[in-house]
Amino acid sequence: MRTAPTLITIALAVTLAAPTAPAAADPATADAGDRLGTLINDRPRADGPFFTPPERAVIERACGYAPGSWDGFEININNGSLLCTNGRRAEGPEIRAVLTAAEPRIEARVERLMASAEINEAIARVAEEATAEALRGVELAMAGLEDVDADDVTGDERRRQ
Repeated sequence: MRTAPTLITIALAVTLAAPTAPAAADPATADAGDRLGTLINDRPRADGPFFTPPERAVIERACGYAPGSWDGFEININNGSLLCTNGRRAEGPEIRAVLTAAEPRIEARVERLMASAEINEAIARVAEEATAEALRGVELAMAGLEDVDADDVTGDERRRQ
């Protein structure tokens, strides 16, 4: 069984990583990547924050956030401590209790998200398009090598001079 901080970190990585990924060079791949990023960002949020209002209040208090200001998603956990966006480190029994209580909800939400046909289709589309783009790059590189003299590649001509 994974620990609450590990699951929350995984959930947040899934939720937050895709929207910040660099755009692909190929506009078609960028569109597929953008769609996947939007799905991964929006789907977990559709069910509301990862944390209940009382749990959010504990985190807001521990982090020094204004009451009601934290979205219930933006969080960084390191060794059982919350690393708040303002630089504060929040830890202790109350924080551990909140993380432990939230673990099953977060795990279930992430599992549903990653098992959904829509997400899996979007992941497959990104993978297919990235593979096609990589193969196009290999084909271009191979075509370029066909135009190069073997002596140019090995440098043998320069050594003979």
